[in-house]
Amino acid sequence: WTTRAYEAIFHGCIPVLIPDKIEPALADVLPWREFSVTVAKKNIPKLDEILDAIMPDQILKMQNTLACVWPRLHMSSYWGPYADEDSRFDMFDTLMQLLYHRILPAEPQTTWAGKSSTCQLPPPVRIQTHHRI
Repeated sequence: WTTRAYEAIFHGCIPVLIPDKIEPALADVLPWREFSVTVAKKNIPKLDEILDAIMPDQILKMQNTLACVWPRLHMSSYWGPYADEDSRFDMFDTLMQLLYHRILPAEPQTTWAGKSSTCQLPPPVRIQTHHRI
C-alpha cells in the first residue's frame, strides 16, 4: 500500500489494491469496494485473469463512483483545488467527519461523495479498460 493508489485515483484510474492485512485510508467512510479492485497477495499470478473478468458495466460503475469519491482523498484545503472541487469536502474534512462519528455514533452519517463537478458529469462515453504492460 503506497501513495501510488492515490496517484492512480487522481488521474482517474481504478486502483488495484494488494492490501494483505492493511485497510485503505478512511475505509470507515469511503466505499473502496465500489471504486477499486482488491487482490490478495497470493493471487498476484492470476492478476491478468482477475482484471479481465471485470465486466465493462462494472468498470463504468467504478469510474462513476471514483469521479465522486476522489475529492475525499485529496487535501484541497492544504494543496489547493485540483479540478474545481470544493475544499470543504476534502480528505481533512472526511477525517474530521470520521472522528466525529466515532465520538457520536448515533449521529447520521454524511455522504462520502465529494462536491465536485465530476459527480454531475454524465457517464463516460468510452470505457477505458486496463492495458497489459
